[in-house]
Amino acid sequence: MNWGVFTKLAPDSHNLRGYTKEAKRVLGESKESYEFVLEPNAWLDAFNITDPKDQARWNGRIVERVRELEERAHKKRVESGKTVIGRQRLMKQKLNTTYRPDRSGRRMWCLSGSREQRRSFIKFLMNLRDEARDVWKRWHMGDFSVPYPLGLYPPSMPKLAEPLGMW
Repeated sequence: MNWGVFTKLAPDSHNLRGYTKEAKRVLGESKESYEFVLEPNAWLDAFNITDPKDQARWNGRIVERVRELEERAHKKRVESGKTVIGRQRLMKQKLNTTYRPDRSGRRMWCLSGSREQRRSFIKFLMNLRDEARDVWKRWHMGDFSVPYPLGLYPPSMPKLAEPLGMW
């Protein structure tokens, strides 16, 4: 397929007016049209969940989880004395693709809603790191009988001697 030339949007067009203007331009240049069909349960079909009762159960679980997250966010806003961003402010706001978080500190190794699962995973990673460090130390002593842990990239083999005649 020939996708043509990509054009960068002007910095001042990252709002509803700019997107609408660009959409009109693209539609004006189009020679064909396609019908867009939105099928919310298409992902369930991909996992062979085709029974309407099962799909309704999955949809219910998703709605329940979203409501739970919304309730949690609402409680945080109430505790901090903040309100939701209004419609107008949200529409006028630029999309900030160059966002850099202000937070400095340890990076997250695992994102999970379950604290126990997150702790278990981090403990597993730390044990794997320690195992890799032990293997690396043995390699430095000349013992290459122990393989590097699976899933990690091994470091280059240590130099145990310099070749003669290189000076």
